[in-house]
Amino acid sequence: MMSRRIFMPDRILAAAVVIATMALCAGCGGNEEVTPEPITKRPAQDTIITAPKTEAQPESLFQNPTIQSKGYCIQLHSFREYQKARTAAMEYTDAGYTAYIEQVEVIGEGIYYRVRIGSYGTITKANMAGREIKEKFGVDFWVDRD
Repeated sequence: MMSRRIFMPDRILAAAVVIATMALCAGCGGNEEVTPEPITKRPAQDTIITAPKTEAQPESLFQNPTIQSKGYCIQLHSFREYQKARTAAMEYTDAGYTAYIEQVEVIGEGIYYRVRIGSYGTITKANMAGREIKEKFGVDFWVDRD
């Protein structure tokens, strides 16, 4: 089975602009009015990153939780149409979750787009986050390896 993660750079760019603006405003300190430069919107382009195949290795006790590797994720949806997956992923991203789309090819069935959230270091943390999402959005979930 082939698997690819599809990131949404338009959402990442928007978040980066907001954070940079907040950081700049925090350091101003003066009373002078600053007129921000207009933001030009570029058409959104999705980036497809092919995940390398990895062999199972023992987990380190000192593994950095921000690294995307051999952790657990929460899968919420699996769609045949990319646009439906993107709409669902954007809903979770707008709510503050790290949502992404993983494209997989199921032999004999075709391509599916899975909507997933996070990279958790333990299955317990992933289940806790999944229960929170189920309570908030009313969707079932299951925990999978990312």
